Amino acid sequence: MVKLVFAQFMISVTGIGAAMVFMGWQISNTTNSILVMVLQAEIAAMSTCVGYYLGSSQGSAMKSMAAALSQK
Repeated sequence: MVKLVFAQFMISVTGIGAAMVFMGWQISNTTNSILVMVLQAEIAAMSTCVGYYLGSSQGSAMKSMAAALSQK
């Protein structure tokens, strides 16, 4: 899942950057707002995935799995 979110993030950032370069940095206010919202959503998804795998949520899930397996 993390690899998919990371790939999506990289594709979005690369695509937005390429579009801005090829359009000569001339974007309308509406397009600018949309790009900012897309980037914010991508950053939030990346933060959630990284936070899960480096934070306590994965540790809690592993503890729950270990507890479930030990009861068998």
